[in-house]
Order: sequence, then structure tokens, then C-alpha cells
Amino acid sequence: MRNCLLVALMFLSFFISNMQVDAAEFDLKGYNEYQQYQLEHTQSFQEFSQQVKKDTDYSFSVMYNVAFQIFTIIFVGAVVVLAGAITLKNGQWMKWSSNTMVFTLITILIIRLVPILFLTVNVTSFTMLITAAVELLVHALFYFAVTMVLVSLFLKMLYRMFEHPKYFRWSRSLFNGSILVFILSLITPVIIQNL
Repeated sequence: MRNCLLVALMFLSFFISNMQVDAAEFDLKGYNEYQQYQLEHTQSFQEFSQQVKKDTDYSFSVMYNVAFQIFTIIFVGAVVVLAGAITLKNGQWMKWSSNTMVFTLITILIIRLVPILFLTVNVTSFTMLITAAVELLVHALFYFAVTMVLVSLFLKMLYRMFEHPKYFRWSRSLFNGSILVFILSLITPVIIQNL
């Protein structure tokens, strides 16, 4: 088997080495025209792709500015509607306008912050950013709980002065809420980190 394979290889190598290559059959002019055609179309495609990139960059910047202006107009319209709803004491329009203002404010912040985060944040700094945000929320919740306790004590003082049952109820609710917020601000980051 091995000998047959060697004989076949020797025969093939002898047959291939004795083949004559005819240069007259090679179309040099056609090959050069093909190469020139490829070069022209590759350059035109690169120019086209650069033009498309430039146009899309311009379009995105225009759409970004237009979206920001639209949400600003919606926010100002919601403020006007809120002023009218407060004047006319219409609860449905007050609710709509306040929800619209919150939605547009959050949307404007997202429109402004997301491109900055995409362009400047890598994996390491993103994890550091999330850690800093969690620490900020923990500290904010801690101060919020302290404020709730202070307001609860103030309402308890009002209850002792006027003996109105609503002050006692509000004081108790705020105190219990402050305890819950304080405990959650301590426990939640530990639970989330251990998931």
C-alpha cells in the first residue's frame, strides 16, 4: 500500500514537472483591466462608505438636538398645563402634567447622559461608577432616614401640643418608615453584592 502511494506520487510529480506552461494563453491586458476595475470600484466604495458615515453622523447630531428640543417643549407645555390645572383645581390635568414633567425630565437626562457614558466608560470604570452610585444611594437613604426621624419627632411634638390624632399617626408612620429605610440602606448593598 505504501509502495503504491509512493509510485503514484512519483508519477504525478514527473507528469506535472513535464507540463509546459503556455504564456501566450494568459491574457495580460484583460488581467490589467480587471485589476484597474477592482481598484476603481474599491475606491468608489470607500468614498461612498465615508460619505454615508459623514451623513449619518450629521443626521444623528441633528436628530439628537431635535429630540432634546421636542422634550423641552413638552416639559414647558406640561408646566403651563400644571399652572392652569392648579388655578382651575383640576386633579386629572395636574396628575397628567406632573407625570409628563417627570417623564420628560428623566428622558432629557437620559438623552444627555447615555452618549457620554457610551463614549467614556470602559468595563473597569463602569463597575466603579456603579459602586459609586450604590454608595451615593446608601448615603442619601441614610440622610433621608435621619430627616424622617426629625420630622417624626416634630410631628410628635405637635401631637403633644394639640393632641390631634393625625399628628400621632403621621409621626408613627414616619418613624417606622425611617427605621425601614435605614435598615434597607444597610442591608440592600450587602445582599446585592452577594448575589
